[in-house]
Amino acid sequence: MAASGSTGGGTHRVRRGRDRRPAGHPEHPEELYGRRNLTHLLRRRGVAVAFCTVDRLMRDLGLSGVRRGKRPRTTIPAKNGRRAGDLLEGDFTAPAPNRVWVADFTHVRTWAGFTYVAFIVDVFAHKIVAWHSATDKRTPDWS
Repeated sequence: MAASGSTGGGTHRVRRGRDRRPAGHPEHPEELYGRRNLTHLLRRRGVAVAFCTVDRLMRDLGLSGVRRGKRPRTTIPAKNGRRAGDLLEGDFTAPAPNRVWVADFTHVRTWAGFTYVAFIVDVFAHKIVAWHSATDKRTPDWS
């Protein structure tokens, strides 16, 4: 289950009674379960089952869990289509501290949405040298 809750824009009312169920609404909430929740449900009911077994059975029955939310797009190509060059050429070693630094950029799902975090890591010491987090992935315009 996503930590940020529902990302859908609208809400719906729960209708009472079997005849007044909205079209396409499942009769049992278990119909929306993915492999993790379904495995735990079966284990609670006393069925000794592995995740891989639930995966196979769901695949055979054509079942899939509900996917909520939209993953953020963190890699957007430059307008000219060129990427930055690989200055290290895959060699992630350094002879001494503060000679080679690498950067990483990632996103973290929070209750309020996403937080984007950039890290600078010293390759020799395997330590974070600097980091910055923000709720927007765009860099500021310093001009």
